[in-house]
This record gives sequence, structure tokens and C-alpha cells, in this order.
Amino acid sequence: MKFVVGKTKGLLVHINQLAITVTSLSTDSILLKTNSLDDVVEFVNEFNAHTYNDLTHFEKCLFDIKDQIPKKWKDVSYGNDTCPSFEYKGYQIFIDNEDPSEREIQNGKRFHIIDTEEYGYGKKPLVETDDFSIVLKYLK
Repeated sequence: MKFVVGKTKGLLVHINQLAITVTSLSTDSILLKTNSLDDVVEFVNEFNAHTYNDLTHFEKCLFDIKDQIPKKWKDVSYGNDTCPSFEYKGYQIFIDNEDPSEREIQNGKRFHIIDTEEYGYGKKPLVETDDFSIVLKYLK
């Protein structure tokens, strides 16, 4: 059995009758070989923490969905904004951190869509949600 580890996405876990191996997808090298699933979980958690904590704030906001952002979206992130944003079809999409405690507005929604002309005016977003699929549906 083989599977790619959830958040990490850079690790492949291969389980067979002899051992469990964790391989780096970028270097194709074995990082861990064990018989214990507990060892794998501990390794992956440490790997995630190290990898995640080394990212910039904007990279953390996109960490779990960066592969799902459509290629047609233009990155218009501005350093003074609280989170990264993208422009598409006259809309600006803001993507905040997955962890609500890491957001500027705690208990605020993660995704916000505004008309691009409304940027900087502080108007209520057209869409506020924690569900990325709702963002994608709205922009179709």
C-alpha cells in the first residue's frame, strides 16, 4: 500500500509486509524505515511542524490549498495586506490562514471575495466562507 501524506504532500509512505518507509518525493530518498506506524506518525508530525514553521505568513495561508488554486488566477498579493490575494474575472480573492487563531480577525472567515474596484475601501465582501469549494463555485 502507498499513499501521499496529507498536509505534507512531499512525503510518500509505503507500507509492505517487511517495513514502512517514508520517502521524500522531491529527492526520491528514504527518510525513515521502520516497523512502527507510531514512528511514522511522529516523524510526519515533526516534518510538518518544521516545514510549516519555516514558511512566511503568506505561504502559511496557502499551505494546504496551493495545489488547488487555479492557474488562471493572478497573484496580486500585496505585502501590507494581512493575507495573500488573487485576481480573476474582476474579483479579488483573499485567502487567510487555515488556523482561525492565526487570522487577523479571529473567528473571521478564511476566504473573502470582493470586486477588484472595491479594494481598499473596506466594503463588505461579496462572499465570506471557510469552504474553498464555495469560492470556486462562485467564480465559475
